[in-house]
Amino acid sequence: IKEIEERNKGLKIHKIAYNDQNQAIIALKNNKVDALVLKDWNESNHIERNFRIISSAKFKEKIGVSENKIALYDKIKAYFINLEKKILLASIRKNRIEFYKYLLKDTPNYEVIKTKYSDIKVVLLDEEYFLPIYYRENGYYKGIVFEILKDIEKILEIPTNVIYEKELANILGIYIPRKNDIYFGTKPYYKAKIGVAKIKNDLKVSNLDNSTIIIIKERLEKSFLEKNIKGAKFIDVTTIDEGIEKLLNKEGDYLICYLEPLRAIVYNNKNLQEKITVTNIFNDIEIGISLGVKESNSELYNVICSVLESYNIIENQQ
Repeated sequence: IKEIEERNKGLKIHKIAYNDQNQAIIALKNNKVDALVLKDWNESNHIERNFRIISSAKFKEKIGVSENKIALYDKIKAYFINLEKKILLASIRKNRIEFYKYLLKDTPNYEVIKTKYSDIKVVLLDEEYFLPIYYRENGYYKGIVFEILKDIEKILEIPTNVIYEKELANILGIYIPRKNDIYFGTKPYYKAKIGVAKIKNDLKVSNLDNSTIIIIKERLEKSFLEKNIKGAKFIDVTTIDEGIEKLLNKEGDYLICYLEPLRAIVYNNKNLQEKITVTNIFNDIEIGISLGVKESNSELYNVICSVLESYNIIENQQ
């Protein structure tokens, strides 16, 4: 703020402090303030759709060794280079839980959550499975999002339960920030490429302009596709299975969804594999997938955001 004042002589700045990021964002949305200066910024937050972010900085924790301890530095560096990935991830997860239990204990948000929730209700998509984010095996949910939810469950010591009524959910397991929404998105835990499915030996996937495209509602914003594909007609469906059925019935030229879940459904079905091909023509575009928490559940949102700061997308995709 001091630097802004020095660069803009004569600019009057009235400073207002907020207890948490959630309150500050709501103030900005409601025009109570003109600009925000935040210590930590969750890049997935849907505020980016409505306001320009001037700059952001991300700090990573590192191990520091005194510069005169050369032998110690070499030993620690060698240890981490040679450490098995599975052992390192297991250690990170164990220590993450203990660290956040200690960090959050006795904080106001943590106390409110412990009082307010007997369980945390999570809603998924209408898809039976959505690899690699979630799937069921022997009656249990597994996948990236459930590894994260397991950690949150242990940190808060509150069980998480999957439900099917979105309006009753505390958390959306798969959330893409969009305009005018009642949810806040956390830091992304997964980045998805965009997949395009078509009937084999049919149209060449090089240019989707002026075609009929089947899209899954609430997965990709239609405005994004309209910006990148000219003159296309869009057909909305609820699930990938419904989209594939319409594609096979020639009701659309292409089906667009996230690449990996689309591939998983097509390539795990021999009949579909013989009829449909899946490719990615948006090579440079990735969509961040987050957890979504209602604006009204600010304490839960703040705690989950704190926990997710210790995750990174690379870790989850390995």
